[in-house]
Amino acid sequence: MKVYLNIILYLCLYGFIFRFLPIEEKTKKKLFILFAAFHLIFVQGFRFKSVGGDLYRYEVFYDIVKYFDLNQFINHRFELGFKCVVWVFSNLNLSFQNFLLIISVFTITLFSKTVYEYSKFPLISFVLYLITGMFDFGFSGLRQIISMSLILLSFKYILNKNAFKYNIIVILASLFHKSALIFLLFQIFNIKDIGKIYLKIYPVILICIVILGSNLSRLLTIIFKQDLLTYYSDDFSGFGGTSLVIFSVLLLSAITKIILKESNRILDNLIIITSVSLLFQSLSQYSYLFTRFNLFFYQFIALLVPNLIFYWRSFFSLNNKHIKFIFDIIIFFIFILLSFNFYKLILEGNPHQIIPHIYRWEDFNA
Repeated sequence: MKVYLNIILYLCLYGFIFRFLPIEEKTKKKLFILFAAFHLIFVQGFRFKSVGGDLYRYEVFYDIVKYFDLNQFINHRFELGFKCVVWVFSNLNLSFQNFLLIISVFTITLFSKTVYEYSKFPLISFVLYLITGMFDFGFSGLRQIISMSLILLSFKYILNKNAFKYNIIVILASLFHKSALIFLLFQIFNIKDIGKIYLKIYPVILICIVILGSNLSRLLTIIFKQDLLTYYSDDFSGFGGTSLVIFSVLLLSAITKIILKESNRILDNLIIITSVSLLFQSLSQYSYLFTRFNLFFYQFIALLVPNLIFYWRSFFSLNNKHIKFIFDIIIFFIFILLSFNFYKLILEGNPHQIIPHIYRWEDFNA
């Protein structure tokens, strides 16, 4: 567990060092993201192939796919894009261990690129990447983490209203995990005033989801993933901690737009995506189907929260450097303290079987 908790401490160290270097802000940001990304890649990419709950079945598939005939290849249950990528690397005789490293480099690099482009505070984004479970999930859910990373690329084309490129990337992402197809629906919010109307009636939608959640989640589970009915529950246990956190972020977003009158395409689209996340989170207590869907949305929360903090920081500081510094220190310590303890609780549950952590050069039987 220590190797994972230490990541937060190292991220803080990198942030502290680069903050006080006498260089341009853009260069500081690039250096921090470079060091943070390398650290995550090192921990995830160089782990032993036993670290991750689903890796055994992925390794079996990796070893045998090169011997499949066309019919076996087509009928295997994994998505076509993932099968093709695995087939290529397997036929190149690349070890499964190195294949895991390539996936880690690919997914964490795409997340880091998105953080650089859209996050006001990269440190907060990287910590959120940990405590929302996305980093841990990347050890196990290979198909979906690739798909999630590709969806991050599509965000640019939502902002630019480039429907063609957006659709291409979403469809490409669905070739690694079909749940990515849900993002095709987000184009509707680019239609004039649809996004504004949606946000106005959002409270009504949320109430309906809560009231009808059990029946709705059962219906959608049957339609999209009937085998997950074994994880289905009729009981409403109330909003859990994750739902409350997302709700708090949305409430802060609403206050930001009303009081600070902040409105831009990045902020507005991140709010819409996060609002959908709460709808899915409300259904996830009934069916595991929605828990898997929601992972796609958590990565956008890692972009929204730093932007909200930035706007409130500007509001309170009034461009005074000393007040800004005090504000940063207070937010930093509160956020890191809460994140450290929350991440520790997640790791103790070990949902993705990443504990104990073992590097590939360590003796597994030691």
